[in-house]
Amino acid sequence: MKGITPVITTVLLLLMAVAAVGGAWVWYQRMQTSAMAGGTGQVDNLKKTAVSISPDILECSVVSDANIGKYNLTLGNVGSESVTLTEIVLKDASSTVGTESTAANLAFPANQLTMVSITNSTACITGTTYYISARIGAQYIIRNYPITSET
Repeated sequence: MKGITPVITTVLLLLMAVAAVGGAWVWYQRMQTSAMAGGTGQVDNLKKTAVSISPDILECSVVSDANIGKYNLTLGNVGSESVTLTEIVLKDASSTVGTESTAANLAFPANQLTMVSITNSTACITGTTYYISARIGAQYIIRNYPITSET
C-alpha cells in the first residue's frame, strides 16, 4: 500500500464516522427536546385537574320519614385551575345508590373545599363502605374511591 490512496481513504472514512456521530447527536437532541416538551405539557394538564377527596368520610342523614338519604361529601380541588364536575356517582358493594348528574356544572374552584350533596330514595347506613366516582366531562377524576359513611 503505497502512495496517497490509503491516506485519502482513511481521511474519508474518518470524516464519514464524524458526520454519522454528529447527525445522530443532532437527532437525539431534537427527540429529547420534543419528548420533554410533550411530557411537561401532560404533567401540567394533570396538575390543573388534580382533585382529591378530603376527608375520607361520607356524612349521611335522613331527609324525611320516607327514608330518603342525603349524602354529603367534601371534595377538595388541589389543582391550580378551577374545574367543572359533570357527574358524581355513589355506589355500595352491590349497586348504584345515588347519581348526581345535577352536579353538572358544579364549579369546583382551585385550592378550595366544596360540599356536594347526593340525595337518593334509600337511607344511608352508618358504617357502610360506599364508592365514589366523579367525572369532568368524560374523564374520571375519582373512580371507585372507598369512603365509610358516618351520621
